[in-house]
Amino acid sequence: IGVSVFPKNDTITLGTEYVAEITNYGVIFNKKNLPFIVIDNDTIIAEMGQYSFREKARKKGIIKHKGSMQLPQDNRWIKLPIDFEYYVK
Repeated sequence: IGVSVFPKNDTITLGTEYVAEITNYGVIFNKKNLPFIVIDNDTIIAEMGQYSFREKARKKGIIKHKGSMQLPQDNRWIKLPIDFEYYVK
């Protein structure tokens, strides 16, 4: 069980869009409790454990994001950390 972040690019130009696919692996979901992602205190439903993170670069330098994916597993929730960063030139 784990979470991976697959960026389209790890370096972008100011004003362009950063795109990364956040995907879990090793878990089969039930239809009652969908997994969700929390990034920088924003909560997003992750349809079948996948989410396309997008944001427009508004400042230069290293941009860092931190959060977690929370997955239903049996009668409990598993919290998997998500940390990623990219560079804006």
